[in-house]
Amino acid sequence: LQSFENKKEWGLKVYFSPERVDSWLSQHIADGPIVDEESSPGSAFLLKKQRQTDLKTARKEKLNVWRDDIYTTLKAIDIDMKVLKEVDQKLTGRHDQNLLNIAMLVSSDQLSRIERALEEKRQMEDFGIALELSGPWPPYSFV
Repeated sequence: LQSFENKKEWGLKVYFSPERVDSWLSQHIADGPIVDEESSPGSAFLLKKQRQTDLKTARKEKLNVWRDDIYTTLKAIDIDMKVLKEVDQKLTGRHDQNLLNIAMLVSSDQLSRIERALEEKRQMEDFGIALELSGPWPPYSFV
């Protein structure tokens, strides 16, 4: 019970917009082979499919990097954290997909450090990442 003294539960949900992430990645990953007027329709089709596969792979890799970066940043604050199941879009009503769902048991001084750390991550919004901090809540996730 002492671990709950002067602490509240806060939640962080990280969402991503597949369209915005893909748009950003399209501008920042190397282009594959070029389709030109000499390309056959079959070759053009295969090159387009390869580009889509490359983009999907790049999205998965980049989302893992961003998720790990956010998690590591919070972990460095030395707070009690639980990674919760990702929230389904049907429950959130959002078009964005849930990338990370964390419950944190924090004191007031830790909260200000969390808020500062998340503020430094706000540039991720340019890539299609949204950070949603909520609370305080009773520490349900830690009981």
